[in-house]
Amino acid sequence: MAPDRDASAARRARAVRLTSVVRLRELQQRSTGNLAPERVRRNFHVDVAAGILGAAMFGFVVPFMPIVIRRMGGSEIEVSLVIAAAFFGHLLSPLGAYLLARLPLVPAAAAAPTAGRLLFAVGALGATTPLALALPYVGCWIFTLANIAAYTALMQRIYPDDVRATAMGRVRIAANAATLVASFVGGAVLQVTNDPPRVFAAAGLISMAGSLLFLAIRHDEPMARPRPASPLRLLPMAWRDATFRRFLIASTVFGFANLTAATLFPLLLVDRFDAPNAFVGLYTATSAAATMAGYWFWGRRIDRGSSIRLALANTTLLLAVPALYLVAPSIWVLLVAAAINGFNFAGGDLTFVTNVLQLAPRGKAADYMAAQSFTLGVRGSIAPFVASGLVFVTNASVVLAIAIVFMALGVLLHREVVARVEAREAISPAPAV
Repeated sequence: MAPDRDASAARRARAVRLTSVVRLRELQQRSTGNLAPERVRRNFHVDVAAGILGAAMFGFVVPFMPIVIRRMGGSEIEVSLVIAAAFFGHLLSPLGAYLLARLPLVPAAAAAPTAGRLLFAVGALGATTPLALALPYVGCWIFTLANIAAYTALMQRIYPDDVRATAMGRVRIAANAATLVASFVGGAVLQVTNDPPRVFAAAGLISMAGSLLFLAIRHDEPMARPRPASPLRLLPMAWRDATFRRFLIASTVFGFANLTAATLFPLLLVDRFDAPNAFVGLYTATSAAATMAGYWFWGRRIDRGSSIRLALANTTLLLAVPALYLVAPSIWVLLVAAAINGFNFAGGDLTFVTNVLQLAPRGKAADYMAAQSFTLGVRGSIAPFVASGLVFVTNASVVLAIAIVFMALGVLLHREVVARVEAREAISPAPAV
């Protein structure tokens, strides 16, 4: 037994020394370069301004697209196409990550969403049918999310570890405050306009200013960046990591069921609750206000705790949303669902990045993010169409009940991942990525 105790003590001593070395390097890096306090503050202010301008797209366009498509005469399939748009972007994001890897991080993070918003604005100007409006919207998301690996790597390099989630959360609080205003304005304008596609085109052009402003971020490129993994090798690489594999499985089970339920929400708003555009604006504003509170709440806790454990709490909370849609006796109850959804969105948005930074081996954060984004794209591209098909053969209440069961199963699988991660980190420091 004595040799075992000696070996255990030696491992703990090495872990302490490694942690001390890492902390010393962090302190040295903060005095100069990308983590110098003056540069961090400047980049934070640019990030905030870019997010506020981008809210023209995310507050004025995104929440109203499924409703407008439906009111233009769009079918369930066309509504599903709009809902799945962002997930088509995630599905193709490994290809975007590979192609953009040769660019410096700031131009790579800014160019793709700029191109996407321009494509949407031009397409919306000429749209006369639901499908003609939906297709450039899908294209916008494909371009926008091509930058997700570059964005993750950039956030890792311009914000210190112990304030990263807080800084990202505050950027998003400002953006969601602008989204709050944009959603009220959008609901009012769309209530009286006879030409929603052209209104959307104007919002897309305004939001382009935000992605262009992001180019003002100051960042010194590393002398050598890790060579990006081929898109065809990303999943096999991630799959060999047992903990990350279990994390992807849990996320896929939960996420597929959640997206199946979420596909029905705009259909229910129109077909069951007959929600006017003004209510959709109020719904979006409620969600945006809760999202701002969520970014403040989750950001501070992620910096001080375990991202993967907080993600478990966040996903458990989301079970309430489809349950409320299932039992809501009136449209006003859905505002509670909007608040929960917004609060949850904030946690999910932050942990989507910070989970990878906690789980990925050194130098592999961008590759792990691309793999995670791809699996999100797979489930997000399929789930809305599965939901539409299930509605044809049964009804929305049955589909929501099935979705809740599988979401609960995903929560249980996520609990196992948390246990594995915490057991690993109990014997060694978290990996530097």
